[in-house]
Amino acid sequence: MQRSRRKMGEDTADKLSDVTIEAMSVRDVDEIVGIEKASFPSPWPADTFIEDIKSSRSVCYVARTKGRLVGYAVCWLVPGELHIGNLAIDVPLRRQGIGSRLLSKLLGLAREKGVERVTLEVRVSNTMAISLYHKFGFKDVAIIRNYYGSEDEDALVMLLRTG
Repeated sequence: MQRSRRKMGEDTADKLSDVTIEAMSVRDVDEIVGIEKASFPSPWPADTFIEDIKSSRSVCYVARTKGRLVGYAVCWLVPGELHIGNLAIDVPLRRQGIGSRLLSKLLGLAREKGVERVTLEVRVSNTMAISLYHKFGFKDVAIIRNYYGSEDEDALVMLLRTG
């Protein structure tokens, strides 16, 4: 039993060593939209990603492994704050540390820019994401009722103070 656990851990570490984080480009949008549609009941359209890629206040990253796009993150920089708008990992590759790598990249950007806080909203049903954010020190600060409109689902507002 011990041996198989170590092997699994080594496999995950090997996969993570292949993961690169780089700036998102318009060429990535078709692959991103595929992951987006598999990840969320109300996916962002391609135009939203293109607008964010081109916006001076947005920072957008993709995660790749062996050249394949496997995840992405979109955040917005406003005075004193970095707001995470979207973060998703390809469904079969979740729980392998890719989300942690993307989130670490965003938090590194927050430190580099000297922002005081990092904020986000997450579906209350998305326990996997909430666990990840808690692991990084985010705190639950509010519930926004019916945030997601037609799905009748609440959002959990989370905050990480960086200063």
